[in-house]
Amino acid sequence: EGQGTTEERQAARKEHHRHIERRRRDRMSKLYEDLRTITGCEGSDKNGVLESSIALIQELRNQNEHLNGMVGSSGNTGSGTSSFGGSGGSGGSGGSTSPRDTSAAPF
Repeated sequence: EGQGTTEERQAARKEHHRHIERRRRDRMSKLYEDLRTITGCEGSDKNGVLESSIALIQELRNQNEHLNGMVGSSGNTGSGTSSFGGSGGSGGSGGSTSPRDTSAAPF
């Protein structure tokens, strides 16, 4: 009888692991789909989605630096430049906001 209980527990653990892994894969698929939509690279594989996302982020950073330079050179000495940088930056916790939150560009 003891083995039956152990086998049942092992089976339950395996099923729980499968369930968790399925949820993880579903979440990853959803995030890739969000990136595909934002970057406009429909039909790309995962590497293509990541490459497009990186290119878009770099382009937006360059545009941001350009806009910050324009604001700085126009004689504005104050707080207007901080609104472009925000808290996104290059570090931080990440993952706490959805990709859709950053899709509205200031251009």
